Amino acid sequence: MVELSIDLATTHSLPRLKSVGGPKAAITSNVATVQHEHTETIASLRQQFAEKDAGHQRKLEEHQAETQRRLDEQQWLLQSLIALLGNNGLNIQLSPPT
Repeated sequence: MVELSIDLATTHSLPRLKSVGGPKAAITSNVATVQHEHTETIASLRQQFAEKDAGHQRKLEEHQAETQRRLDEQQWLLQSLIALLGNNGLNIQLSPPT
C-alpha cells in the first residue's frame, strides 16, 4: 500500500493562476483578432471580385456593341449590293438562313 502525504507548507508556495487577464484571456483576444482579420480579408476579396466583375461586364457590353456595329455595317453593305444588282436588271433571290 502506498501512502500519499501532502505537505501544506509546500502547497502554499505553488504559483496561483490569475482568474482575469491570464493566458485564457490572451487566447480569446488572439481569436478575436484573427476573426477580425478574416472578416476584413473576405470584405476586401468581395470588393475585388465586384470590381473585376464590373470590368468584365463593361468589356462584354463593349464587345457586343462592336459586334452589333459590324453586323449593321455588313447588312447595309449587303443591301446596297443587292440594290445595285437589282438596278442592273439582275433578279437575285436570297434564301432565308437555315
